[in-house]
Amino acid sequence: MKNISEDFANAKGKVVIYDRGLIDRIPWMKSDISQGKMSQEDYGRIIEMYQSNYLKGYKPITQVFFTSPQLSILRKGSEGRFVNNRTLTTYNSILNQELDTVRNMSSRTNITVTDQYQGRIKDFLIDQMAEISRDLKGEIDKKVRVKTADIDEPNL
Repeated sequence: MKNISEDFANAKGKVVIYDRGLIDRIPWMKSDISQGKMSQEDYGRIIEMYQSNYLKGYKPITQVFFTSPQLSILRKGSEGRFVNNRTLTTYNSILNQELDTVRNMSSRTNITVTDQYQGRIKDFLIDQMAEISRDLKGEIDKKVRVKTADIDEPNL
């Protein structure tokens, strides 16, 4: 939240990219609720904070990546504490259930299953940059339309 606050405090236009953020935490928080590590009330407070009037003006463009647990483990080389079949299956399941929450917290949401790109990183990067570019253009066009609508037309 400190990084988000600092980034939003700067009034200059810019693009901020977070590899992990609050939206990425939703499945883990839901898992914590089911394990008794987090209360539903605390989860609700965090979501409310993210949906506050202050942050509503900064809805992110969200890229959601689903990767099969098997491919994630293959990419890492072996199972570990977090990268294991049980944890990744749980994460993917909860994220899938929470996609509407993610969409509501985002101005635009793109979902990609990364398995199809295995061994084709260049194609993945090109496709993702094309999506991000389209989304940014859409957001800019939306802001330009709002600004243009605010300008009084001169009387002819």
